[in-house]
Amino acid sequence: MSADNTILILHTIDGYRVSHLQGVESMYYWPTGKVHPTCKELRYNPDTNEETEHNVEDYEERNEINPQYLKECFSNCDVFPTALDAEIYAINLLDEIGYVEYGIRDIYYPKEFPK
Repeated sequence: MSADNTILILHTIDGYRVSHLQGVESMYYWPTGKVHPTCKELRYNPDTNEETEHNVEDYEERNEINPQYLKECFSNCDVFPTALDAEIYAINLLDEIGYVEYGIRDIYYPKEFPK
């Protein structure tokens, strides 16, 4: 069974952030603003103890990173001033986790971190 996880070091012009993530290929998917024609999902409402069917938003793959993905995955992370500081943190995180399928990887976003 695949763990499909990695530790990413995000390089931006305003610092470095580190996060343990799964399914990172999602960073290249952008919402189209349309509803997927065939997919539905069930959502559980604990107040009513019922599941209801909801439409699923459609996405398209692009060659650039979706800044919303970065915001969701890295906004609660510490910001490191140097790549070395981020690498040391990533190595310590790997020691704590014990195993990640894709190791420690770097991604580059040559802009400020999304607000």
